[in-house]
Amino acid sequence: MPFLGRPNARLLYFWLVQFGVAAVIWDFLPNALSKVLLAALIVLANLSLYRRQTNLPVLVNVALIVLLAEFWLGSGFISPLNGAALVLIGVTLTGILAQSFREGAAGRYRFPVWLFLGFVAAQFAALIAYWPIFFAQKALLATALFYLFWELIELLSGHGQPSLKAHFIFVSITVLIIIGGIMTLGG
Repeated sequence: MPFLGRPNARLLYFWLVQFGVAAVIWDFLPNALSKVLLAALIVLANLSLYRRQTNLPVLVNVALIVLLAEFWLGSGFISPLNGAALVLIGVTLTGILAQSFREGAAGRYRFPVWLFLGFVAAQFAALIAYWPIFFAQKALLATALFYLFWELIELLSGHGQPSLKAHFIFVSITVLIIIGGIMTLGG
């Protein structure tokens, strides 16, 4: 159990991203409910890591990395190129560390796949940064689009379960609902 013994570097990376981003954006969240939900999401992701399930922690880390990049881009703290580099490096590192956490040292690393997914997430984050909506909505949309590509790669590579096609359709509909909600509510 990784939480009971000495934590390894992979686990420390996940904690650093999750708690670091939460500390940076905590005071800028719109209300108390969003703070409670963010804390609950981080706790849930860490419980998933405890059970050696890495899909939720990867998605939470990607969402938080994109959230931090969108927050910094919106406040003018970093340039779009630096924001894209932050997302690219963060997503690629998150994927590689999660895969090694799940499969151990004997696992086959899919570095090119995670590099491609990091590039896709960075491009989504950079393009969505110019939309006149709240930074959390930008991060939600970029994360949903990243997840859509992640599921597409899993579907095409044959690593997924038989129900992955239905899950892919569900995620596609979710992305459409998020975009529709952002457009109709006006940000």
